[in-house]
Amino acid sequence: MKTNTGLIAGLVVSVLLAAVFAVLWYGAYEDNKLLTRKVNYLTQQLQGNLSLLQKTSQQLAETQRQLQDAQNQLEQTQKQLRDAQAQLSQARSSSRYLRPRRTS
Repeated sequence: MKTNTGLIAGLVVSVLLAAVFAVLWYGAYEDNKLLTRKVNYLTQQLQGNLSLLQKTSQQLAETQRQLQDAQNQLEQTQKQLRDAQAQLSQARSSSRYLRPRRTS
């Protein structure tokens, strides 16, 4: 009888261990599913953010190009203005010598 009791006790312990293992495995399986969903969701968010960042980067590059063009145009306009001012100054000084003086 002792052998049967020991055998039954061993069998009960084995079944309990198998049940505990099954519960732990199922819990880990469910946790893994949840974490996989979270990772997939975060991956999609990151991909969306990356796409938005790439578009923003392209817009920034275009804006920088336009700003550089505007700066170049401004520099050209300033040079033209300086040239025109120099010509005007030269024309004024030349016209002083060409004007007849009034005598009273």
